[in-house]
Amino acid sequence: MNPRLIAISGPAAGQTFLLRGERLTVGRQPESDVELASLEVSRRHCELRRAADGRYSVVDLESRHGVFVNQRPVRERRLEHSDLLTVGGSVLLFLLDDSSTTGAAAPIPADVPFVAASTVARKPSELVYLDPTRVGAGLPAQVRIARDLQTLLRTSAALQGPLALEALAERLLDAVLEVVPAARAAVLVHEPGAGELAPLAARNRDGGGGFAASPGALEPVLRDKVGVLASGTAGSLLASPLLDRDGEVAAVIYADSPAPEAFDERHLDLLGTVAVLGSAAFQNALHLRRIEGENRRLRDHQLHHDMIGESASMRRLFDLVARVARAASSSAVRLISSE
Repeated sequence: MNPRLIAISGPAAGQTFLLRGERLTVGRQPESDVELASLEVSRRHCELRRAADGRYSVVDLESRHGVFVNQRPVRERRLEHSDLLTVGGSVLLFLLDDSSTTGAAAPIPADVPFVAASTVARKPSELVYLDPTRVGAGLPAQVRIARDLQTLLRTSAALQGPLALEALAERLLDAVLEVVPAARAAVLVHEPGAGELAPLAARNRDGGGGFAASPGALEPVLRDKVGVLASGTAGSLLASPLLDRDGEVAAVIYADSPAPEAFDERHLDLLGTVAVLGSAAFQNALHLRRIEGENRRLRDHQLHHDMIGESASMRRLFDLVARVARAASSSAVRLISSE
């Protein structure tokens, strides 16, 4: 075997790196075996390690943007001939002299609880669909971006105008289930201090009932206000925050699938873009709900005030009390005079 990496895109595009030792490091620092001078690449991003049988695995070194093999996020994965590694904005092709070493994947137990094997975090400013230069660069090579943009434009139009909170949540679910291959999706409302996220709207693609999210996987969304893509043995999930007018997390758009590799970075970008488009509409819907609640409170207060002293029946009662009081006063004066 003569294993090697060929840089297809990125700062090292066109270079070939032979894997001769036990390890090959990839990162932004000059000491790396494969130096990728990009801010999207961590200083020590990942490394390729050779096992006793001569096979190589890629291992994520707690990088900021994660490592992807064939567009799937991984923490550690054995490499096969012609696998594509994505590190930041660079794509590296892994090659062997022969491909006879490929093996079958182990079966996944059906009843394993969800534990994230890898997690990717992304800020709204990093979403590819909100960066015209990155979208324009991708259009010639990825026709599906054009289709995704059409879907996002329809989503943006559907979110225009005043909408009740529940109606807005349903439209967001329409958009999510159109752009990502999720089995379930939900809009989860975040009330500070209330503990768990409460579903405002939830939907199963197959029409089944019941919904429960994985709260541990959503902690980065609430804490760091970022979208996440997580995968584990029991499935995969996507989540992105809807922010209120103060920039705090008001709700979370959530989608999951029982398939461990159902989603990739493209789906994370799509869900995050739907969340950005939906945040302004969500803020308006929240504001509308608060105004309606305040109007109800004022009406209830006015009704209570009328009941206490301004209703016709109460005015008649007050008149009767006044007449009785005057009559009692006159009788008392006459009694005093007669004495």
